[in-house]
Amino acid sequence: MKKPSLIISMLFTISMMFVVSLPIIGNAAEVISPELVKKKVNEAVKLLEKKGPAAYAELRDLKGKFIFAQGEGYIWVQSFEGKMVMHPLKPALEGKELFDMRDPAGNVIFKDFYEMVNKNGEGWVPYTWPKNGEKAGSPKISYCKMVTMDGEKFLVASGLYDVSPAQIRKKFPKDKVMVRNKK
Repeated sequence: MKKPSLIISMLFTISMMFVVSLPIIGNAAEVISPELVKKKVNEAVKLLEKKGPAAYAELRDLKGKFIFAQGEGYIWVQSFEGKMVMHPLKPALEGKELFDMRDPAGNVIFKDFYEMVNKNGEGWVPYTWPKNGEKAGSPKISYCKMVTMDGEKFLVASGLYDVSPAQIRKKFPKDKVMVRNKK
């Protein structure tokens, strides 16, 4: 008679382990993707349109929704004059003039973001940038979009590594993607 109660006890324990694990399964970690990057930029633009610069605290929140995919994705804000306004992972860049900053391939990347947004309102820009904790540059592409706060234009952006412009064009055929000339 003890065997059925042991089996019932084991089944109950296994069932409880499954029930306890449900919240973990339901909160599966975000995986960075072009779709997620674009979604987060659009959400940040809406927040900035609503709250203005008061939204920077939410964009900087390390546990908030704008630092995503285990910190692989984040939002930054740049002025149309080339200054970094808000960067949650590299605050030392804030207030710096960046229009002359070049990536290892010689691209003036912050000026490129500005030109994309100024001409098209939004789009994708490929460049080279070091991954978090690394010094060497890696291929990166960022989605940037214009936002107006207090009558002034800014750009909001986020990017991801190791995705090519061709992959972006395939996923988003109507989006503008900056073309780089081979050097």
